[in-house]
Amino acid sequence: MYGYIIIYRVTGMTLYAIKKEILKMKKSMNKSMKKSMKCLMVILSVLIISGLTGCGKYQSNYSAVMHVHTNDSESGSMSFSEFEGTESFKLKCTDSDQKLKYSGKLSKGNATVYYDNGGNKTELFKVSSGEEIDSTLEGLEKGDLYIIVETDEKCEEGNFSFEL
Repeated sequence: MYGYIIIYRVTGMTLYAIKKEILKMKKSMNKSMKKSMKCLMVILSVLIISGLTGCGKYQSNYSAVMHVHTNDSESGSMSFSEFEGTESFKLKCTDSDQKLKYSGKLSKGNATVYYDNGGNKTELFKVSSGEEIDSTLEGLEKGDLYIIVETDEKCEEGNFSFEL
């Protein structure tokens, strides 16, 4: 009641007019809060959906039997009994002119391995039934290094490793 008396003396508004103004303020506040909540829910939904779908540049998609995959910032490897599809690795080059040591072998099937260091997907090597590759790639740029192993058919008894 004292708040109304002070407002009345300062503004000259009647008690009815003050109540009316307060109700208007509450309604407008409710509308703006509803809009804010809707906006917050949309943003939160987008963040959750993008987090669930993954934001990686290259996605793995494969079917495999007895598949072991390891990946950290400096190395990655995979071995399997059977594999068909695409497997991707993400390594981190901390310096320019870093070297990538890689190896790969298959008992049966064909696989192509690509790398992306700077935005261009480039073939690193191909391996076929009974072949084994062991080599080094030099002159990598500082930043993310993606390695993508792709097969066009079911491959058997394979092993690939990559190390900076």
